[in-house]
Parts: sequence; structure tokens; C-alpha cells
Amino acid sequence: MNKTWKNDKGLSIQKILCGTVLSFALIMPGAVIAEKNPSDRGKEDFYNYCAVCHGISGKGDGPVSKHLKIPPANLTALTATNNGTFPQQHVMNAIQGNRHYDRQFRTHGPKEMPIWGNVFYEDSHNRNLVAKSRIKNVVRYIESLQK
Repeated sequence: MNKTWKNDKGLSIQKILCGTVLSFALIMPGAVIAEKNPSDRGKEDFYNYCAVCHGISGKGDGPVSKHLKIPPANLTALTATNNGTFPQQHVMNAIQGNRHYDRQFRTHGPKEMPIWGNVFYEDSHNRNLVAKSRIKNVVRYIESLQK
């Protein structure tokens, strides 16, 4: 005997369950994407690579900062010290490394601050676009720290 459970509208329980499972299958990928948005990824990389010197808050008060000859920059004041405009390209150059930038700003580079571009590149399995995306995400995160 084949009994099918039905609600008062004549829908079988199997159809309801199938629809529910399908709904979750369609909704869940969006939840995963929302969970790993660029802002979250930039924050994660900032915490993993930058916070040791610049601090979680970005104010230059990380646990290593007191041991450095040149104190890390207060990243929350970049816009204020740049006439109200966030210096996006300057921050990008500082993170990824750039030989022209390095010649002009020697405080940032191998002697005082690691150049993270190569690290991100290697950590991204030598995928340049992934590394650049990670750097952009960190820059966006730093921009979100502005006071």
C-alpha cells in the first residue's frame, strides 16, 4: 500500500521536502559568498599580516611596534593627513612593493616593513590576480579604518 502524506492543499510531503532542500541549496551558496566578502577577506589578511605592527585598530600599536626603530604608521589617520582623501595608490604601493615607491620611501620595505606583495603572490599559489585582489581588499579594509 503506497500512502502519500498530503497537507490540506493536496501537496505531498515529498514535494514539500524537495522544495525545502532545493531552497536551501539555492540560498546557501549566497550565504557562503556573503560570509567571505572582500571586506572580510581584507580584514583577515590585515589581522594576519599587518596587525602585529600596526595593531588590530590600525593605530600603530601592535605588539611588535615598541621594538621597532621607526614606529608603524597610524593607519586610521591616513585620510586626515592627506587633505581628506584616502591615499589609495600610496597604500597599495606600500603593501605590494614597487621599486619606484621603495626608492622614494625607504622606511617601508625590506629594512623596516615587509613588502607583502610577494608574500601574497606566493601564498596565492603564484596567481597574480588573486594576490592583487587580496592587496586591494586590505587597502579597502584600511580605508574603512579612517577616522
